[in-house]
Amino acid sequence: MGGEEVVLVLGSGAKHYDFKKYAPNVTVLNLEATTFPDGEVFIKLPQGLLDAPLSEKIYFIQSFTPQTLHNNIWETVLFLDTANRHGINNVSVILPYLPYMRQDKIFNRGEPLSLRTFLKVIEPYISELITIHPHPDALEGYIDKPVRVISPKVFIEKVLKSLKKAHPNSEVVLVSPDVGQYKVLSKISEELGLPDPIVIFKKRKDAYTVEQVLLGDLNLNDKVCLIVDDITSTGSTLVGAANLLSKHKPAEVYAYVTHGFVGEKTVEKIKGSPIRRLFVSNSLGLGESSFLSSGLVFLDIEEFVSSSL
Repeated sequence: MGGEEVVLVLGSGAKHYDFKKYAPNVTVLNLEATTFPDGEVFIKLPQGLLDAPLSEKIYFIQSFTPQTLHNNIWETVLFLDTANRHGINNVSVILPYLPYMRQDKIFNRGEPLSLRTFLKVIEPYISELITIHPHPDALEGYIDKPVRVISPKVFIEKVLKSLKKAHPNSEVVLVSPDVGQYKVLSKISEELGLPDPIVIFKKRKDAYTVEQVLLGDLNLNDKVCLIVDDITSTGSTLVGAANLLSKHKPAEVYAYVTHGFVGEKTVEKIKGSPIRRLFVSNSLGLGESSFLSSGLVFLDIEEFVSSSL
């Protein structure tokens, strides 16, 4: 943070974040938001924002769950447009989980490029976008405003400290559950002095069968495997990777996911797998306390987002 005053407005999906712990000098305000009986979203700018000098740096953060996704997207758009009409046009938007980021490609004629559509809606109102571990390799082709990406590296470092404490004599190797994450993990492994990551390659045998193949150093005896992915919804990819790894007798298998849509069925599936523990960032407001007894460990994003303010 520089010398200028900083105001952080929390959308209704971001109320679970505790930024005062990591950024005590930032003015934190709550957006007033409600939903009418007919489903329409209504917002009102907080008085503290209306009274703030226009020279102050304004940040807006919003989080999403499957139940609040579209309401919170619309809430974000209404906030940005309303702020702009009040002369507040220097807003940096923080979306830890970027909506529609898995719809970043068109596979068949007639399909939308939903990520680009969403970003083009908010682009006129923002000065920059800050997000965490997005699904696409790069966002520059989707938006013409500056983008700052918080790498999963900062979370992986926290997980590694925990694993090295639990397994002081074991080497940790990162595992990419698909080719898409391999490039990211390869760079992180090099920066952290870890061995080359293992990647799970999906090989199509015929029109109906896909075979999963492990590529890399498969001598996993006494090694701790950490599966890393950007998103999980059902847990099937993580569990499939863990089952493959367990055949090579690693000391232990763990998993880290940046954006975890971890409902009860997902938790039960992971508990019944070789995964010893799942680490998840709190990028989504999913009621962490209800899962703490299920072997999940939640990592605060506030520490790393605060360093971007």
